Amino acid sequence: MRAKLQVHQKVETGAGEHRQVQVQFAAVTGPENEEWARYTPACQLNISLKGELGDRYEIGKAYFVDFSPVEPTDQD
Repeated sequence: MRAKLQVHQKVETGAGEHRQVQVQFAAVTGPENEEWARYTPACQLNISLKGELGDRYEIGKAYFVDFSPVEPTDQD
């Protein structure tokens, strides 16, 4: 399944090597996004990322998130 999510909020904590960015995403809706909204009418995703990785995500910008099953391995 593929969802189209938009960044609604970013919160930074810590400093230097310990800096983290919590990024909050929500489902994109509206007529121009009917294809995505049909399958994911409601979705929220909160993720904490290390420093510079969190900087890559912009408030108001939409991103695709892909969900696919993971096959079990001997290590599971």
